[in-house]
Parts: sequence; C-alpha cells; structure tokens
Amino acid sequence: MSTVNPYEYPDPVYRPSKYEPGYFQPVQEFDLFRAIQAPFKSPNWVMNGLCVLVCTFLSMFVVGSIVLFGYLAEVVDSRSGGKSENWADFSVDRIGEYLLRGLWGFLWHLIWSIPIFLISLVPILIVLGLVEASSNGPQPSATLLGAGIGFSLFALMGIFVLSLIALISMVVATLGNDFLKGANLSLLFGILGKMWPTILYAGILTILTSMALNVIGTIMCGIGLLFTIPWLHMICADILAQLHDIYVSRGGESLIANHHDMV
Repeated sequence: MSTVNPYEYPDPVYRPSKYEPGYFQPVQEFDLFRAIQAPFKSPNWVMNGLCVLVCTFLSMFVVGSIVLFGYLAEVVDSRSGGKSENWADFSVDRIGEYLLRGLWGFLWHLIWSIPIFLISLVPILIVLGLVEASSNGPQPSATLLGAGIGFSLFALMGIFVLSLIALISMVVATLGNDFLKGANLSLLFGILGKMWPTILYAGILTILTSMALNVIGTIMCGIGLLFTIPWLHMICADILAQLHDIYVSRGGESLIANHHDMV
C-alpha cells in the first residue's frame, strides 16, 4: 500500500509557494496567527468567503454542510505539507466533488451523534431521578448523591472522549475521501494518542477566537457576522491543515487521499 508524503509535491498542480519563504511549509507547532491570516492569502478571498457564507446558510437544508465539509477538506489538502501555491479557491464547477467528499464526514457526524446523545442522557436522568426522589420522600443519602455525581462525571468524560474520536473520524474520512477510514479505530486512537494535547490546545484557542469574532460581528450591528462566520470556518480549515502536518511530523502517515484518486 503506497503512502502519500505531504512533504513532497505529488502532482504538477501543486507548485511551491510564491509567497514569503516557509509560509506554506509543513509546521511542527501550532500557529494561530497563521490560521487567522491564511484565508486572505488568496486574491479571491472575497468570493471564497461569500461561497462559504452561502454554504453556511444552506446548512439548514443539510446540503450546505456537506458541500462546506468537502470544500474545507480541499483547503486542508492544499495547505498541508507546503504543496499549494495559495489558498484553494471555491469553484462552483466542483460542487459535485465537494458534495461527494464532504458526504463521508457528514455521515460519520450522524453516526457518532447517536452514542454521544445516549450518553448525554445519563447525567440528565440522574438529576431528574434525584429531584423526583427528593420531592416524594426524605432527602437522598450522601452515598446516593455521591454515586449520582460520580456517574454524571463519568458520563461527561465519556462524552468528551467520544466527541474527540468523532471529530477525528469525520476528518479522517473526509481527508481520505473514504467512508471506511472513519471506522478504523486503531487509526483513530493512534491519532488521539499522538495529538490529544495539541488538539485540546488548538480547540481552546479556536473557541476563544470564535467568541472574539462573534462579539466583533455582533457589535457591528450583527452585519459583521456575515464576515466573521465564513472567516471562522476558513480559520478552522487552516488549523486542521496544521494539525495534519504536526501529526505527520510525529511519525504519523498522511491522511490525505492521493490527488489522482479524487479526479
């Protein structure tokens, strides 16, 4: 089985960057500033943002989310390993390809949402049971309260771990353009083992960045959200590209499908 080395140029379509030296080179440490400025490296950043915004609005019809998944996977592909000249521009002619590629991640999102939802019911049912017990009789004992809190914390921990695995599964299936790759548990846990501190760090910074952009967009009479929402989506794409390169630098194999397999 052949592997793709993201540190090489596997296809003539991918050319060395004409921008500042090292900008598109594989990274070994997470760089939030690179992710924030990355979308503007394309001369077509306005049109890319508009297309992402339209996909976001169409998410209520599901198809928007799938196309957005697929397009952002193309961005991650282009920005991983220093392969691309610039940001991958959104192409209306390739919506069918975006739709097919994004479908795999969307399906895994639905699949993983079921166990996550079921486990999330545990602390809710425990709280409701304790409230019911308190209202119909004497106060629950300290042992019962402790057990309830313990089970709730265990359930919350399970939700957290499953959410990380679900995210990795979605990303692996979408980048690999292969639904079955999202079911490779040894690969998923291997990625989690190598990357969980970096994923948590990047996730916290992403949440803080999202909060800041939402505040900025809201302050601008809400109109600013039309700019900050697609910007945040594209920031997340570059963050995933960085995480992919970091994973490869730690000994992992590339998760990105061979370019020829997607044509």
